[in-house]
Amino acid sequence: MHDRSCTPGGRIRLCPKFRKKQKAQKAESRRHRNGSLGCTDKILYDRAIKDIKKGRHEVGRLTLQTLINTYPDSEYLADAKLAIADSYYKEGGSANLTQAIAAYKDFGCSSRSCPKRPTLRCK
Repeated sequence: MHDRSCTPGGRIRLCPKFRKKQKAQKAESRRHRNGSLGCTDKILYDRAIKDIKKGRHEVGRLTLQTLINTYPDSEYLADAKLAIADSYYKEGGSANLTQAIAAYKDFGCSSRSCPKRPTLRCK
């Protein structure tokens, strides 16, 4: 039988390394549960890009769409639209490529003076 050390209250003690990991997991789940409440456009953009890089394309696109709807005058608006198109393209598949084409067209129509516009022709 394993020797379990208990605290005076009868709770099992966890090793410090496990407690740190458990706290990090709780913080991450709290962040996802809270969603975009109290977020600025930069925070939303950064969170979305992080999700897309980790392969959570749909979550990232939803966060970018929240940014677009919540902050229509944001300096990240053009970047968000381009990131949505890029995420569809990177995810692959025929349906996603169709979505990517539509998203690139949306980006091109709404961002005529955007300096990133020439990259649109390369894809």
